Amino acid sequence: MQALVELEVRRAMAARQLTEIPLYPEDRACPAPGAPRLFAIFSGLARQHLLDVRGRHVQTFSPELSDLQRLVLDLLAIPARQHQ
Repeated sequence: MQALVELEVRRAMAARQLTEIPLYPEDRACPAPGAPRLFAIFSGLARQHLLDVRGRHVQTFSPELSDLQRLVLDLLAIPARQHQ
């Protein structure tokens, strides 16, 4: 799976003529993103569901995504409605 994620991101970068993305700390450029680093930028994200005392769904709180997270999801061709 990691190899497939890396391949998909790198192909999408090439198709868009992106030679690098700011994947490293302090927004340093990365020309060949690896899966562990791609996954790491999403660590700590969580969608929260508020339930009432009977366990019924009241509201969902989605995480705010950074520009970099949105870019990576876009490179992976994950539709925008999936990251809301």
